[in-house]
Amino acid sequence: MYKFIALFLLGGYLLPFTIVLQQKYLFEYIQVVTIVSCFFFGGFISTKTIKQACSANYEYYLIPRYKYVLVVAVFYFIFKAAILMEVLSHLFSGDFFKWALENAIQRYESNVKLSVWYQLGTVSFLIYSSLLGAYGWRKKSLILFFIYFLMLIVESAALARAGILIGFCMIFVEFIIRNNKKLSDMSYISYFKLATISVISLGAIFFFSAYFRISHKDNVVEILLEKLSTYTLAMYEALFVWMQQVNAYFFGYGYFTFNPIFRLFGDKPRQGFYLLTETSYGYTNIYTGIRGLLSDFGFLGAAFVVFLAGYKLHQLSKIKANILDYLLLKIIILLIVYILMSPFYFTTVILAYLSSFVYIILFRDKLISKG
Repeated sequence: MYKFIALFLLGGYLLPFTIVLQQKYLFEYIQVVTIVSCFFFGGFISTKTIKQACSANYEYYLIPRYKYVLVVAVFYFIFKAAILMEVLSHLFSGDFFKWALENAIQRYESNVKLSVWYQLGTVSFLIYSSLLGAYGWRKKSLILFFIYFLMLIVESAALARAGILIGFCMIFVEFIIRNNKKLSDMSYISYFKLATISVISLGAIFFFSAYFRISHKDNVVEILLEKLSTYTLAMYEALFVWMQQVNAYFFGYGYFTFNPIFRLFGDKPRQGFYLLTETSYGYTNIYTGIRGLLSDFGFLGAAFVVFLAGYKLHQLSKIKANILDYLLLKIIILLIVYILMSPFYFTTVILAYLSSFVYIILFRDKLISKG
């Protein structure tokens, strides 16, 4: 796990921050490099406290029972029955893509308020994603993945791009944990191949999602390339722009990383957190997850949090986690791999994450867990 995440930080954070670097951002760039470097320093310190050479094996650790994964799928389709019926209706009538385009335009031109049932469906989708990742490639897993494919069609029709991306990340987190031993032993060439497949897959999802929203325009290719640079590089420069503001660091004490906890006490998101920022690559309201850490803990606090993440991740790569460590492990990895911002800023995500954790504990397959 540690080796994989370390390489992910280099490719997903340091490389793009270096690409967008300009002389006027040099001081901010040094701060970002320092924060990310603390992860590696934490891992280095951890090596001095662990004598175990081999990596921990999580292949059979806390595997959910097959039938209980199906139960979550049933709840999902119940909660999203209305949109599921619409999808099936337009698929059978042959005008699905036209309907999806009209639905996209309507969604983006109007402020649609999501129902409680819809949000419960999203929570179920995310729980299922986590359970599917934990179950992995086992007996009858093809059925579970086919069900997930149907879910993705429904979520795509509902334009839940952020939800789909978070769902993929949740599967990815479990994949990283379950394959800790294999990933630790992989060569750098194998990592390069895996990264290439991941980039191509994400690119395909992006173009599929974006194309049908702009297919009616003449300069489709130009717009796609424009949006690609905006979605992949703009947020990195935007962080530099934001860091140059006087009030950039104001100590939210976890507010911008775990906002739903504050909402329980009646607080609301602070205005301006989603303001658009102009960059060389277009406008964006995403400044990567590092902004949340800086907003919550300042430079030194963010560096210390990242140091602890590196220390703990390396430790749990060598020493098998207990139940609470497993939850912490899931949180650390998801915070890193979901680059855009803290995924736990969304109530649905933190609820789904905690629910999936409890669900696995209650309904784990004890026979598989014995290996």
